[in-house]
Amino acid sequence: MFLRLPSKRTQLPATQRVATQLCILWASALAFSHPFAFPHQFAWSQQQDTAKFFEERIRPSLVEHCIACHGPDKSESGLRLDRPELFRQGGESGSLVEAQKPVESLLLQALRHEGLEMPPNKKLPDEQIEAFEAWVSAGAVWPEYVKELTVATDRDKISQADREYWFFQPLSDPAVPSLGYTNPIDAFVAQKLQAQGLSLGQNADESVLVRRLYLDLLGVPPTFDELQEYLASPSQDALGQSTGGQGRYERLVDKLLDDPRYGERSGRFWLDLVRFAESDGFKQDDFRPSAYRYRDYVVSAFNQDIPYSQFIAEQLAGDELDSTSDRMNAATGYLRHWIYEYNQRDVRSHWDNILNDLTDVTGEALLGLGFSCARCHDHKFDPLLQKDYYRLQAFFAPIEPRYDIPSDATSLEARREKLEAWLECAEPVRSELEQLERETRTKVVEAAIEKFPPDVRPALRKAQAEREPEERSIAVLAYLQIANELKGLDFSKKLKGQELAQWKYWKKHDEELKKGMPKEPEMSLTVRDIGSRAPKVTIVGRASAGEVHPEAPSVLGDRYPLEVQSQEESTGRRLALARWITDPSNPLAWRVIVNRLWQHHFGRGLVANASDFGRLGEPPTHPELLDFLAQQMIEQGGRFKSLHRLMVTSQTYRQSSYPHERGQGQAIDPENRWLWRFAPRRLDADQIRDSILVVSGTIDPRSGGSSDASDSNRRSIYQRVMRNSPNAFLATFDAPDASVSVARRNTTTTSLQSLFLTNSAWMVRKSEGYAKRLMTQEQNSRARIELMFRENLLREPTDEEIRWIEASIEEQGSSDPLGAWSDACQALWNTSEFLYIE
Repeated sequence: MFLRLPSKRTQLPATQRVATQLCILWASALAFSHPFAFPHQFAWSQQQDTAKFFEERIRPSLVEHCIACHGPDKSESGLRLDRPELFRQGGESGSLVEAQKPVESLLLQALRHEGLEMPPNKKLPDEQIEAFEAWVSAGAVWPEYVKELTVATDRDKISQADREYWFFQPLSDPAVPSLGYTNPIDAFVAQKLQAQGLSLGQNADESVLVRRLYLDLLGVPPTFDELQEYLASPSQDALGQSTGGQGRYERLVDKLLDDPRYGERSGRFWLDLVRFAESDGFKQDDFRPSAYRYRDYVVSAFNQDIPYSQFIAEQLAGDELDSTSDRMNAATGYLRHWIYEYNQRDVRSHWDNILNDLTDVTGEALLGLGFSCARCHDHKFDPLLQKDYYRLQAFFAPIEPRYDIPSDATSLEARREKLEAWLECAEPVRSELEQLERETRTKVVEAAIEKFPPDVRPALRKAQAEREPEERSIAVLAYLQIANELKGLDFSKKLKGQELAQWKYWKKHDEELKKGMPKEPEMSLTVRDIGSRAPKVTIVGRASAGEVHPEAPSVLGDRYPLEVQSQEESTGRRLALARWITDPSNPLAWRVIVNRLWQHHFGRGLVANASDFGRLGEPPTHPELLDFLAQQMIEQGGRFKSLHRLMVTSQTYRQSSYPHERGQGQAIDPENRWLWRFAPRRLDADQIRDSILVVSGTIDPRSGGSSDASDSNRRSIYQRVMRNSPNAFLATFDAPDASVSVARRNTTTTSLQSLFLTNSAWMVRKSEGYAKRLMTQEQNSRARIELMFRENLLREPTDEEIRWIEASIEEQGSSDPLGAWSDACQALWNTSEFLYIE
């Protein structure tokens, strides 16, 4: 009797669709010979099809859009839609389904908004209404097993398998395998290797190891003299290894961790993570003059080895810790690395994009989860609900960008006295100018406000104190654009007659006065909460679902609860988030950060996808070691240097990169997942550039301060990061563009890289400068070649290498000796020995 209902993906031809509908109507008429006497004597396969249609097309709409107003808690118009018998009963307006004319049923009229309107705020999409039409025409059948519809709670959407996923489990406390190793890392690694029939390899040559260590911890190679000094030092200290003394390698590790260049190198990976840049992006790409203070904060934090919990709290909520601190204002620059479009009139959408960006980066960088995949719907693979995305976003919703907080409060106090004296002197002139300009300014501001969408304009016409929380941040973005228009306003073209003459007179005096005006202070790139009352956050496109509050993700909320305590001048949300993220009982952030440190030294993390520990990534190769390292970092107070020391003093790290095990390792584990040798890797862009600066003797050792706009001789971390015009050298060697969080830089091999290392103007300048020094310092070719090899490759050249370079110099040298030696320098800089960490 009943026809199989078409799948939602099926689109029948028009004639066939009409025929099918007529058949359904005929069948429905028979079915409704007695009102709501639904027949259940059809075949089981047909029941299955009907049930599937109900579950896929009808139940979700009833649950999401209907039973909140027509359910057990609330039954408007006496109508309940949560139980089949109550659905059949109807409400005050009568039965929902007309047996004789199902297409004219009250339910369908309400869904079409023909008189009654269900849901009241917005009509359902046509596809969903068509599904209800098909369902009603076929008898509005509820499967027998459906006794009641309930709104699925967040908990209902998370399965037991989701809760048991390894990443969400508490940190384990694994026992170190008893395999006779001093460093626990080696014991865990050796245990895995034994299971594969492999073992740890021999240590690398000491020269290779020292270079590896310098490049990993400082980002630059040692000088030849530093290497020789190390090799000449005692292998053990006065106490001797057996009595707890350190060997010379361990002493070198401590020395490098105390070197200020350590913070510059370690800070680099963090700046990639948080997409640090010094420009807005988009077409204008305006420079952000005080952005460098965040970079300097990160470098300083690593050098000071502050606890990870403090490091995160200062970046997420420095203003909530101490709003008067210059350091905290610099740290909260983390919240200001977003891309900004200066002429985007749709400021609401622009602010939404900014909050999305903060949510995405925080989820990936700090929690190791791809929250962005849950922005528009529940995550397809991980237990992250769409609601969880906006729960995380709610922590950032109360912020507003600030442009009036000085970077250096101390210098501001000194300036304030001078400024007050200057303003007193300038007041008569400025008062006259302000009076002449007021009407024109007012007109320009009003005209600028009219350029914004109608729903934004009322907020812009209010005083700041009168704005609702939802209006504060969008008003800041809008007034940045209005201020830009005022900045370009030419009053000489707006005023006329007597007013223009007066304006020119007073303007001339004002320009003279400005020469004595105290210099404007540099302002922090920072944020503040709009107050203790937060704006309302709702799921985009689902405002009817109600307000979303700042909470932990559903899969974690029961096990690792998160509580927010508001403060007098802020919501306290970001500080609560920071403390929850780094709470020792919360395993996510600790696993993520130790995995990043492991990747820093070994090229690949114990979890390969360093910013996605979910099901789209790979499980850890050494889960016990991962948890052991996380526990170690917590026990060491969350300090980075102790973990660096543990990793680089392990035999696992000190292994040679050359294959051993008579070829078995390559056959059993070609990707080196089990760490049977050290995996060689190419230097990243910063390391290549900085290494050339070091060996050529041209590096500028100054640290901190404003970035260099030109391609200076300072380290790469101090080169200005403009999103639309990046440093050519760094971009060629895969430096990220600072638009998204980058957990691990790409390593590409292109012809452009080789051309850049030989033909770029920068390389020519460096190689010619280096060649001049060689030619001045050493008089014969052999001595020059030996010096080149010592400074660049940290070894003596072979006789064959000397003959090869001498022949090349002789062939070219008579006509262009400087060019010949410059080419020889570039040849060494193009070798794998120089460009790779072995």
